[in-house]
Amino acid sequence: MNRRTPRVPGALSVRAGLLCALLLSITIALSSAAPVFHFLPTSLAAVLPVLAPTSARAPQSRNRPIGRRGPSLRERLQLPDPVLPGRRPPVDLARRIPDTGVASVQQVGAIPSTNEVTPQAVNQTTFPRPPQIGVTTPSDDIQPTWSPDENWIYFSSNRSNANGTAGGAHYHIWRMSSDGNRVEQITGTAGDEAAKDQLFPSVAPNGLIAYSERSGPGANSDLITLDIRDTTRRVRTQVTGAGLAPQYVLGDALHPSWSPGSDSLAFAANKTGVYNIYTLNLRLGDVTQLTNGTTANQIDSRNPAWSQGGTLIAFDSNAAGVDSTATGATPATGLLVGTAPNRNIYISYLTGPNRAGASGRTRSRS
Repeated sequence: MNRRTPRVPGALSVRAGLLCALLLSITIALSSAAPVFHFLPTSLAAVLPVLAPTSARAPQSRNRPIGRRGPSLRERLQLPDPVLPGRRPPVDLARRIPDTGVASVQQVGAIPSTNEVTPQAVNQTTFPRPPQIGVTTPSDDIQPTWSPDENWIYFSSNRSNANGTAGGAHYHIWRMSSDGNRVEQITGTAGDEAAKDQLFPSVAPNGLIAYSERSGPGANSDLITLDIRDTTRRVRTQVTGAGLAPQYVLGDALHPSWSPGSDSLAFAANKTGVYNIYTLNLRLGDVTQLTNGTTANQIDSRNPAWSQGGTLIAFDSNAAGVDSTATGATPATGLLVGTAPNRNIYISYLTGPNRAGASGRTRSRS
């Protein structure tokens, strides 16, 4: 006759204690891993009802109806939607009359489908700042670009204060929160930056910032990278311009665009009398010229944009076309040819031999 081994109460209590310790460590880890999880309650009983005292729980049936699932992990942990993968926090664009709470005509309500959105624009650079109704600031605010996490809009402005109520002599890089309420100055506060213009901001996926800097209108611009991720340490690096190695002296350098890996920049530079598209690998130091503009052919290329996959760069050019036809023993080069009265969009392939403006792999070394 088989005998069932009696359960040892001590073993059960040890297992229960280990389970509670494990769940507690998970909760603490989630709470400290990132600011978005700081809302988690410190009481395990508040997070997982199963850990609440038996007397505080209502009796539950062991039978679950067929086809009915239990609550998801998000529902059990009470996580808000914005922290889920692929979701972004909502941006409140409502404008309210000060001291009344009454919404203005600019309020954007809950719209169930983007197909039902009435085209409209909301001014983010007003004083008073959003969400209050304000008037357009006299400052000149230009060249906006989003941060990868969509929490900030970086832009260049000649404003002399955070509210933009007065314009200054130079343009600096600023950023505003996505709802327009918070404004911070990024450049023009240290060293000789205040007496220079910083234009064309670009934010890398890892948070680095690149921009063009010049002493004033008509002067050549140098490319600068800025690391402000550590609030106690500001790292500013000049990557093109006078005073550097010859391969980095490229004349007027504009329109930086980050690679998806945050290790390279694409930009337009006027080294030979016309603008060409270049890439600069910040890790290796390599400079690559992608287009073939010269003072003789007058092909001018600007405004590069790096693809998310990292293998393509789009840009605009006044080139009339691309050499894609072989003539006798002469193969097609893939180089831009001729000029046109208007500008067109081209793509440069960063892998393979067919680059717009470079037959094979070429690097600028002088």
